[in-house]
Amino acid sequence: MADIEHDKFTYGFVEGQASIELAELVYVESNLHRCLFHFANKTVLSAYQKLDDIEALIADARLLRIHKSYLVNMDFCTKVSNYQLWLRSGQSFSVPRIRYHYVKECFLKHQLQKQTAR
Repeated sequence: MADIEHDKFTYGFVEGQASIELAELVYVESNLHRCLFHFANKTVLSAYQKLDDIEALIADARLLRIHKSYLVNMDFCTKVSNYQLWLRSGQSFSVPRIRYHYVKECFLKHQLQKQTAR
């Protein structure tokens, strides 16, 4: 389980207990009954838990479910266009047609919030 406090949480991964900052979490990917947590420093940690449960557990406005298998930190997103979402790293994810308008709207709101916070 996780102990979440503001922007940090401690979680029991397969690799062991780790203290994580949400600002460093780029995305969580569900793959073959486990979730892979991808971080900005290229570290990948895994956990045997449903993505729905992880999404509910972390419950942070920066994290957006763009696909049944992906939960993405909007702070790392640069563009949403043509049913694709791009990260700063250049990596892209396909966004299903049914979620596309919602994802694009959330991305634009997030960008606006970041600009007004400066």
